[in-house]
Amino acid sequence: MILKIPLDFTDTFSDCGFTIVDHIEGFFTIHVFFAKNGDPRIEIDTFSLKETVTNPANGMSFTTTNAGPNIITFHKDGSSTLAEIGLVSHIILKGQGEIAAQVGKIVTTFDADGNLIGISFEAGKHDDLLPAICAALA
Repeated sequence: MILKIPLDFTDTFSDCGFTIVDHIEGFFTIHVFFAKNGDPRIEIDTFSLKETVTNPANGMSFTTTNAGPNIITFHKDGSSTLAEIGLVSHIILKGQGEIAAQVGKIVTTFDADGNLIGISFEAGKHDDLLPAICAALA
């Protein structure tokens, strides 16, 4: 099964103590591969998204790219493994350069109920983005 989905989504959040508008646009494509018995075995989601984050009170904003594949492996016991590969976010500000990034590969495992078991592999840079977003837009 292959499903291509366009995305144009705007949301707001106030985790920084002020309102932030988050706009994401682009597309993602879902590829699902099934076992002979019909159960999903692997899902590969490819995406190319542009995210613009704005503080409407002062007009400050920045744009970042989110691109790469996510690969989900479904196990017979109902658990799953998610490999996020690529560029999740890269916050670069004029005059300051890079202030935070999430790029590389991170592999997480979930139990049959979808609860996080843990991280089994991590390579690249995986900064905490929220403090960087708050500082960039304050």
